[in-house]
Amino acid sequence: MCRSKECNYVRRLYEPHAACHLRTHPGELHSRIVDPSPAHVLTLLQDRLLTFFLETRDLVPFNTGSRW
Repeated sequence: MCRSKECNYVRRLYEPHAACHLRTHPGELHSRIVDPSPAHVLTLLQDRLLTFFLETRDLVPFNTGSRW
């Protein structure tokens, strides 16, 4: 999940993603992920989430039993 002052974006693996406007829907019950009006905000939040993942990810090597 990534949040700004006005919106949040939740990326899910096995369920639809969600985005809520925190001022108009403070309970976060109504997703606006399909609403085209906040598309620029969603793009910024998705980019921020991807940047965080890339900066903090940990590579786990796959062990096949060989040295390399």
